[in-house]
Amino acid sequence: MWRGFSLFILASGWIQVALTVSELEIKSFVQDAETKLEIESIKATHASWNFESNITDETQALSLDAQDAYDALFKKIGKDAQRYSKENIQDPDVKRKLKLLSNLGTAVLRPDILRKFNKLKAEMGKKYSTAKVKDYESMLLDYSLEPELTQTMAESRDPAELEYYWTQWRDQSGKQIKDMYKEYVEHYNNAAVLNGFKEMENTWQGLKPLYEELHAYVRNKLNKHYGDSVLKNSGPIPAHLLGNMWAQ
Repeated sequence: MWRGFSLFILASGWIQVALTVSELEIKSFVQDAETKLEIESIKATHASWNFESNITDETQALSLDAQDAYDALFKKIGKDAQRYSKENIQDPDVKRKLKLLSNLGTAVLRPDILRKFNKLKAEMGKKYSTAKVKDYESMLLDYSLEPELTQTMAESRDPAELEYYWTQWRDQSGKQIKDMYKEYVEHYNNAAVLNGFKEMENTWQGLKPLYEELHAYVRNKLNKHYGDSVLKNSGPIPAHLLGNMWAQ
C-alpha cells in the first residue's frame, strides 16, 4: 500500500514524484523487473549472436528489432524504478538493484537516436568482424581476427610480426569505423549526461598510482625479454607486445 510520496529534482531539471511504499512491494517490483528483463535479454542476445555469426542485412534487422524491444522495456522499468524512494530500504540487495534499475543507460536516448546508436554498433561490429589481413610470411593468406590473429598475438614473440598484425588489423578495421566511432562516443556521452553521471577525474586520480606501478612492472618484464632495442625500460609500452589486439 502506498504510504505517501515526496518530490525530488532530477539532473535534467525535471521534478520527479517518489512513491513511498512498503519494502515488500519494492522487492516484488524488482523481482518482476528482473524476470521480464531476463526474458528480453535472452531474445536480444540470441538475435545478436545470430547476426554476429551470420552477418546479413536480415539478421542485422532482426537483431536491431530485438534490441529495440529490450531497450523499450528497460526504459519503462527504469522510469518506474525512479519513482520509488530508496531512503528507507533496509535490504541492501533490494536497494542496490533498485538503484541499478533506475539507471536508464542508453535507453534514456530519444527513440530515433537510440535506434541510430544501435545501428552504429551493428555496423561497426560488421566491419570489425569481417576485416581480414594478409599473413606475415607469404602475404597470400587472408587472416581473420578469430582464430588466426588472436592466436598469433597470444603466442608469437617476434616483435616485427606482432607489430605488422597490430598495424594491419587497425588499417582494415579501425580506420573503417573511425567516423562511426566518433558519433557512437558522442551518443554515449550524451546518455551519460542525461542519466546524471559526473566526471570520473577524481576516481581516475585515485587509481592512477596503482596503474602506473602495474604499468612499470609489466614494462620491466617485457624489457628483460625483448631488450632495449625493442622496448626501453621507461615511457609507454608498445601495444602490440601485450598479448592481444586490445593491449590487455
